[in-house]
Amino acid sequence: MSEFTSDIKPGDIINIQGPIPVDPEHVVWDSEINIGIKIIEDAQKSVFCKVLDPSTVRWHDNHTMLYLGENKIFSCEPPKPTYHALGDFDAEPKRIMSIYRFNREFFGKTLDQDDLAIFKDGAEKIVGWNLKYDIGQLADILIDTFAKIPYKDEVHLFDADGGKEDKNVDIVKNKQHLVCSVAVAALIADWQRKLEEEKKDFTIREPWSMLNPAAWTEAFKKRYPGHWDCGSIFPAMFACTDTHFAGEFKHIGHYQGGYKIE
Repeated sequence: MSEFTSDIKPGDIINIQGPIPVDPEHVVWDSEINIGIKIIEDAQKSVFCKVLDPSTVRWHDNHTMLYLGENKIFSCEPPKPTYHALGDFDAEPKRIMSIYRFNREFFGKTLDQDDLAIFKDGAEKIVGWNLKYDIGQLADILIDTFAKIPYKDEVHLFDADGGKEDKNVDIVKNKQHLVCSVAVAALIADWQRKLEEEKKDFTIREPWSMLNPAAWTEAFKKRYPGHWDCGSIFPAMFACTDTHFAGEFKHIGHYQGGYKIE
């Protein structure tokens, strides 16, 4: 058993740096995926490194997945959403895997079997739609079906300082390369909503709603509405909660070839 497999727990977020999983029968996606990875990384660096030194920020992650337990990982990837086994990622030497865990101090609870059942049900629905990797369509369905969170179109989060938007950032804002993290964020929003519906006196704090003031420009902080649009969640946002938000997800470790490197 690898260290990655032994460390991970059901409900953990898995982020990837490097080659993302793609069905080998669809290698036609390779060039588009490589472009998408570059766009995501450039956009994340632009958004999360305006104040902090890039060397102190985990901005390189380019793909997000959710471990559901029972050796099953949910991944929204080309050509369509699917599941992976834990061992599928141990043999790729160029890929760095990271584990991020729901922080009990932030969410007010430890994930239990009821929580995992909500995640599994949502993932089954997404996989069952059998959609092709159509970014706009899938993102819209995820948000409409699960999140039910209003858009904040008047707040241009990727142009927070009022300057001209970089064309790469603009592509990401339009959700052309963000489906993986949007899918996981939608599952979290669905979980939050269902818990609050079941327990009328119980409220789950919304992730990414609280900024670490030391990590953002004054212009961004003044314009931020206290809510990050679910349809604009970056992979790096699961990695940067300790530096940019309120510590929603704890970093458990980086892994390469199945072994812990940090």
